[in-house]
Amino acid sequence: MRVAAVNGLGIAQILKTTVQRDLYAGRLQIVLPHVPLQSVPVRALHAFGRNLPARARIFIEFIAQHLTLAT
Repeated sequence: MRVAAVNGLGIAQILKTTVQRDLYAGRLQIVLPHVPLQSVPVRALHAFGRNLPARARIFIEFIAQHLTLAT
């Protein structure tokens, strides 16, 4: 969708963090700022079973915080 929008093929509803560089560079512009994005569930899958290592837990918490701040 990003490539199509950058190439002038229409508008797209995309997470701002995904297209931030395109917005700064002027390749894209926000056209419907009053229309919010719908929530999208995000799941973190791991293969550690019940023994989640601290490094994985910290990474998951970091990503969750980053996605929360991006909205």
